[in-house]
Amino acid sequence: MPVAATFSRLTKEGVIRRLRRGIYYRPRNSIVGASRPDPEALVDKVLHLRGAKPLASGLGQYNRFGFTTQMSNTITRAVR
Repeated sequence: MPVAATFSRLTKEGVIRRLRRGIYYRPRNSIVGASRPDPEALVDKVLHLRGAKPLASGLGQYNRFGFTTQMSNTITRAVR
């Protein structure tokens, strides 16, 4: 069975959701309903599909590495 047909079947069954062409995610169910994907992971995936290589940058990356406790509400990415 081709991969495209498998993704189509899983989308119809509700196992995965399609965000855009070539980008799918599996929603996690919680008390409030199905969750959306992590915005940072989504940006990284779109950049990867476009051939860019994302580098660690921005306040969110400093927080991830434990250098600060501040959290930014914007996503910052530097690409090569």
